[in-house]
Amino acid sequence: MYSTKRSSPIGGLIVQLHRHPVHRPWMDALTAAAVHDPAARQVLTRTIKARIQRAAAVVDEAVARGEIPADTDADDVIRMLAAPFYYRVYVSGEPLTDDLPPRVAAAVTAAVLAGTLRRGG
Repeated sequence: MYSTKRSSPIGGLIVQLHRHPVHRPWMDALTAAAVHDPAARQVLTRTIKARIQRAAAVVDEAVARGEIPADTDADDVIRMLAAPFYYRVYVSGEPLTDDLPPRVAAAVTAAVLAGTLRRGG
């Protein structure tokens, strides 16, 4: 994730999930319900929080390798990485293209290296 020469495994996974014939309808229904139903909102919040926590391990590994600052906020990195995908799916209606994961990864990497995604910042 922290070299623009690498692929974006997290972004690629988001694209795969939203192309999956079971996952996409489930996520669409949950997201739509969460707008008006507090119980659905809680389920969506827990689902997203669990995904962020699992994906944050990639950021923690990059910190351990010395590739990014030690005070990088892993959760914020994952939020920033995922946001363009969910924006396209649920707001703009644009397609999730195969070139999107590396482009988003490069932008988030630049933000991390610039120090804009640090804890407490």
